[in-house]
Amino acid sequence: MNFLLPLQEIARIASERTLNSLLEGFGIAIFAWGLLQMIGRRNSGTRFAVWMAALAGIVALPFLGGASLRTGSASFGASSALVVPASWATTLFLLWALIAGVLLADSAEHVAHSQAPA
Repeated sequence: MNFLLPLQEIARIASERTLNSLLEGFGIAIFAWGLLQMIGRRNSGTRFAVWMAALAGIVALPFLGGASLRTGSASFGASSALVVPASWATTLFLLWALIAGVLLADSAEHVAHSQAPA
């Protein structure tokens, strides 16, 4: 069962960083929405650029999980605000992988359907 130890550690770290970055991700989304409200009606390119930048920032948050404004530390060994038990981490990671796989398969089906000859 030693082959499960790296998966369990990866799942624990991924779950902790994802849960710890939820609030910051919500803040980025609210900021992007507020920015779009302040600049008024713009073309679709402007809206796309703002939302793409917000999405890129949200995606980067778990990878920047060690750099915290609360502690002022940029080390990746910093203590977490939320610690997930190892059993939860593995379950959450596998659940995420299952949902992502189903949604990816659904997207692939829609792309294949849209390109099929009429």
